[in-house]
Parts: sequence; structure tokens; C-alpha cells
Amino acid sequence: MRLYAGDLFADDPFEEWVQPHRDRLARQYLDTLALLAEAEEAAGEYQSAFLHWQDLADRDPGAEHACRGLMRAHLALGRGADALRAFEACRRALADLGAVPSPETMSLRARIPQAGTDAR
Repeated sequence: MRLYAGDLFADDPFEEWVQPHRDRLARQYLDTLALLAEAEEAAGEYQSAFLHWQDLADRDPGAEHACRGLMRAHLALGRGADALRAFEACRRALADLGAVPSPETMSLRARIPQAGTDAR
């Protein structure tokens, strides 16, 4: 069940008074997605964690922690090639923002087996 239906008053995006509220609610939603994903990951529920990380990455492509979460979930599910694709998507999104992956992300990237080694 989805409780967050999207941006507040999305049908009237030019109302200036609502923008701070819209931004606050969207940020709370993204923060909650990250907390849910982290909890699922810690519980070993990698498919559920993956879905939360994917939702977060879709809504905020520059969220590097979501990219790392996707990479970890793919690895835990035995999908090394998908983890590499998640890294590349993250790298491109960060480049679009004028940034590069952090050392933490690069360290995780180094632990991904080469493409073609998936157990699928």
C-alpha cells in the first residue's frame, strides 16, 4: 500500500506558498524510503530493500547512498551485472550534477565481480 501519493498539490505546481511544504514532505518521504531500505537490508530482505532503494534512486537520481544500496542489494541477490549497471547509472547521474562517485561508492564498485559472473 502506498501512503505517499506524490507531490503536494502537484496539479498546481506554480503556487509559491506550497513549495516549502512540498519540498519538506518529499524530503521526509525520501528519508523514510532510505530508513525502510536500510531496515530491510539489515533483516536480509534484499528484494524488499532493492525496491525501496530503486524508488529512492528513481525519485532522486543524485542520491548516492541509494545507488550504493542498489549495488549492495544486487550483489546480495547474486546479480553482479545489475550492480555494475547501477554503478554506471549512479556515475552518470553524478556527472550530470558535476560530481564524481565518493570513495565509499568506488570501494563498493571494486567489490563487484566482473559482468558475466552472475549465477543466473
